[in-house]
Amino acid sequence: MIPDIAPWIRHLSIGVWALNRMVSPESTLPLRSLNLVNLNVYLQGNPMPSSLIDALPHSLRVLRVISLAHINPASLTAIARRCQGIQELEISVADTLDSSCCLDCFAESESRVVHSPIGHGKRAQTIEQVVDAYADALQHLPRLRRLALGVFISPAALLTTHLNRHRVDAQPYITDGTPAYDTASAQHTPAAALSPRVKTGDYQLVRAPPATNIIDHVARFGHFATPSKCMDCVREYSVFVRRDELRATVRLAQRLKSLESVWWSSWFSGDDRTGALWTKLSVVREDKRLKVARQRRA
Repeated sequence: MIPDIAPWIRHLSIGVWALNRMVSPESTLPLRSLNLVNLNVYLQGNPMPSSLIDALPHSLRVLRVISLAHINPASLTAIARRCQGIQELEISVADTLDSSCCLDCFAESESRVVHSPIGHGKRAQTIEQVVDAYADALQHLPRLRRLALGVFISPAALLTTHLNRHRVDAQPYITDGTPAYDTASAQHTPAAALSPRVKTGDYQLVRAPPATNIIDHVARFGHFATPSKCMDCVREYSVFVRRDELRATVRLAQRLKSLESVWWSSWFSGDDRTGALWTKLSVVREDKRLKVARQRRA
């Protein structure tokens, strides 16, 4: 170990076991001045173990946690109370979905996680209930500017329907464009507008990269089509999902006043060229109103 190196370390990408060891009081390399932590928990439990959250240094400004089984509001609350200076927070479940092999592998991976909290399980929740739970949990982060929540705003039934009814759609679907909602405007606070008014704006194309043959298709998408490449899913869900992503972002921004951008996992707004399942929505505040707009891809 290099003597006195710990005070110089600000950024760290690490696994759960190593983080617990390195920030513990008994550690020979105590890291208590970190600004950024990238943490892969890989289905460590639901909720996140309190010992893991307690190991996070108070100095954090950026925290990224991937491969969670579920984004639990109680865990978000604990993180917010522990690290109140966080400015960028990324918590992801969707990255655990395995679309690189076959339908069975994908179905098995999605069955282990809560990737779509809206309408999930016996106590199904609405968009408003899910978003309000996140907002309540994060209210102790007054400097939070960028929030990335790796869950789908689409209903849980979307993926179930796709796996049960659309599984024969093995060819990529290339749409010429999906008219959708890309801008929304609302009062700055939810008290002034209980139901955010959504405006129809110009739309962005949802386009899969061309696959010239089945070999190219398998190389790009695996042996089956995910909902974003499924003709039936795009036609049935894409417009409504994109609208709901705006609604969720507006409601979140009304509660968390420091937010400048919000990211969600999305089947229909991600970057098909890279395989990313994220959609980014920017938040602009003017006078007593806020505007949410989906960021264009270059």
